[in-house]
Amino acid sequence: MNWDKEKVYAYYALPPNNWSHDIVDNNIFVKYATTTTNYSTYDRLSIMHYQFPPELTVDGKSTPANYNFSATDQQYARLVYPFPTLPPNASGTLKTGDDCDEIDFLIQYGVVPDKLIEFKLEYGQTGTKKVSWWKQIALPKSNNQETLLYILNNSLIVNENKTTATVQIPFTEMNKSKGIGFWKAKVLGVHTPLAYKWNILHSLRGGCRITLVWKKDSCL
Repeated sequence: MNWDKEKVYAYYALPPNNWSHDIVDNNIFVKYATTTTNYSTYDRLSIMHYQFPPELTVDGKSTPANYNFSATDQQYARLVYPFPTLPPNASGTLKTGDDCDEIDFLIQYGVVPDKLIEFKLEYGQTGTKKVSWWKQIALPKSNNQETLLYILNNSLIVNENKTTATVQIPFTEMNKSKGIGFWKAKVLGVHTPLAYKWNILHSLRGGCRITLVWKKDSCL
């Protein structure tokens, strides 16, 4: 750039910069060695490019303010701050070994805030046979406690009924060494824990949503 140096010094000496000659030299006139920087070709559209009026050059050239990232800005940002590739969604069917239970699961990544993990429990069906009665999952936490999430659709107390339930838990509070537990209403409606544990937490990450659809609870 063909600078009019005295005008540049005078321009940047004014507020809001209030720069000395040395600061102007370091920020405007000094060229960094290619051996000590990661650099591209000159990018007039870079958001990091200084704005300056034509009065500061001897040939009247100028640069307007850039308010958006240029293609080169985006390319270099990805090199310095690479975003991890999210795993693909995972799905399958769990079998608790009790009464021919089948529970479909879907794990989605990057759908809730990174510091959280979301669990969703809902009823499903196999063919035309819909699942009913009380179902619950027990989510182990690092303080030796559990967060319980239940669904219920046959209570005489209307406010207790809910066919889907969702909870978000800070990922750091999950006890990843323990498995998710399952409960169901058994004989005479007694709430009974099942022996089966789903050891999935150690494979998850913050930002996940785990949807469990209890689609079969009887061998009939």
